[in-house]
Amino acid sequence: MPPIFLSDVVRRAKNLQEHSCFVISFHKTRYRVANNKHHKKNLNPILPGRRWIEIPVVFGCILLITAGLLPARQRARDAAQQTQSKNYLKQFGLAFHNYRDTCNYFPIGGDIETNGTAKHGWITRCIPYIESTPIYSFIEQDLPWDHPINYDVFQRDWPSARMTGVPEQFASDGCGLIHYMANPNIFHRNSTTTLTSIAEGISHNWLLAEVSGDYKPWGYPFNWRHLQLPFNSGNGSFGRPTADSVQLCMADGSVTRLMHEVHPSIVQNLATAGRTASTKTIQGPDLHFDAQP
Repeated sequence: MPPIFLSDVVRRAKNLQEHSCFVISFHKTRYRVANNKHHKKNLNPILPGRRWIEIPVVFGCILLITAGLLPARQRARDAAQQTQSKNYLKQFGLAFHNYRDTCNYFPIGGDIETNGTAKHGWITRCIPYIESTPIYSFIEQDLPWDHPINYDVFQRDWPSARMTGVPEQFASDGCGLIHYMANPNIFHRNSTTTLTSIAEGISHNWLLAEVSGDYKPWGYPFNWRHLQLPFNSGNGSFGRPTADSVQLCMADGSVTRLMHEVHPSIVQNLATAGRTASTKTIQGPDLHFDAQP
């Protein structure tokens, strides 16, 4: 047996002590990690049905946000459609004055012969002054608007005659509809209204306005209507069907807007301003055209 020195005993004791401390430290660390994991699990326990409670809450938040955005989106859509209609009215106003510059009077309201045959209206006369389209060249001016030769032309859709967003685009017989009506004091049977003959000034007379309901074909020779309240009520009233106002193209070419709660005296003044036509020349046939999208 080899001799055992005191230094060897001390060295071995130190090694054993270091090993024991490492083992103890390792087990403490392992216990602490395991204990922390268990503690975290206890802090966030998954309760039964909690996930099914969270899903409706999320959907509820989405619905609330959507409900808040929809009115704003609808208002933006209405404003865009109103602006588009305003542009159409300005386009018609410019066409009226271009026609007047050429012929010295506004377009004939309705070309009606003495025997009652209705040929064409003011909108047909304005076509060449509104846009470059071959439609006008297809119309036989000496034949009535509803003659078989002309009828196929008037069954075409004309976007400039319609308000954006209004679903009624065609009559039941296929004719394209117009969503604007003219002032019967200026446009009526065989009218040749000049600028100087308009009483009370051009800024106080209207030419064209939006209507809601009782739409007529754009080729119909009697597309005029008396201005009256209430607005935006359908059934042939004035204004957009879903709006709270009506836009009118004035005789000076500007576009003005009247709210539905406007004072009746203002509407009465506009309805009677510049009246030079007789009741007979303003009167038209009582025809209704069933509208469809």
